[in-house]
Amino acid sequence: MNYKIMELAKLKEEHVKIAVELLQEEWGNPSYWKKEVKWYLSRNYSFLISYKDDKKEPYGILLFRFFPVSINIGYLVVRRKIRSKGIGSALVKAVIDKLFGNKETEYVFVDTRDAVEFFLKNKFAIVKGLTLTLPDEPPEYLAIFTKTRRKFIESKFIRQLLRLWISEIYTEEELEKFREYFGLIFWNVDHIGKICKGKLPLTQDPFMRGVVSSQTCQKIPIAELREQILEALDRC
Repeated sequence: MNYKIMELAKLKEEHVKIAVELLQEEWGNPSYWKKEVKWYLSRNYSFLISYKDDKKEPYGILLFRFFPVSINIGYLVVRRKIRSKGIGSALVKAVIDKLFGNKETEYVFVDTRDAVEFFLKNKFAIVKGLTLTLPDEPPEYLAIFTKTRRKFIESKFIRQLLRLWISEIYTEEELEKFREYFGLIFWNVDHIGKICKGKLPLTQDPFMRGVVSSQTCQKIPIAELREQILEALDRC
């Protein structure tokens, strides 16, 4: 399949429209996505787009941003009718190439639950024992690509990264409202960090899949989430 990948520094309304169309095709909810895309762009996320080689048909998009020591993938969407043609992997490779080109960065990270196998196929690893439990979303996994092929990651770094990430996503009012749930996230990081002497192991095995209830975390008692995470660690 012939296609081109372009990085757009300044987005025109037509590009926002393409992103909204692809996100809506994947997840529905048409009224939501324009605001979501503009939120990411307002926080200096960059925009990759894959086009058919005549530039007439958009095949996929990827939003990403450089953070201290890492790159975050926000949204990656490929048009359904041309899945399994390598377009998603090519978009991810473009971000990985940027990682290797930047001396200050070591990791590409993404929170994912629907695309675990895709990221494993693209040489990402899942942080062993760590399930993200954001209060208004189903549980996610933290998938990480490391350019030095590390087998461990400093729990302190993950803690700092998540704190920065959470502060980017939520308002002050939401931070207070969901304080208990954010506390669980950091409890999880600290608990595994303590077991692993300050370093979290990276693994190719997404063994935490399905452990935590698929209900939104907001509806699950904190004690139950904690118990399920501990049980999963015991089975590891």
